[in-house]
Amino acid sequence: MMDRGRITVPDVVYITATLAFVGALAPVFYNGLDANAGELGTGEAYLFLLIGPLLTLVLMSVIWFKATEGV
Repeated sequence: MMDRGRITVPDVVYITATLAFVGALAPVFYNGLDANAGELGTGEAYLFLLIGPLLTLVLMSVIWFKATEGV
């Protein structure tokens, strides 16, 4: 019996859809952030600027955990 984690077809579809969703909304989010940057404090601006990279990091972690699950 194989106890390694596997990335299945539904996982690939989920990952692709998530990447497309994040990729499509990132320019809209960053344009809105640029338009309202004057109203945000420094800490808030940095926090909002980190949302995109953090989403990518979480998605990569989910992929890695799914691929190595059961090892």
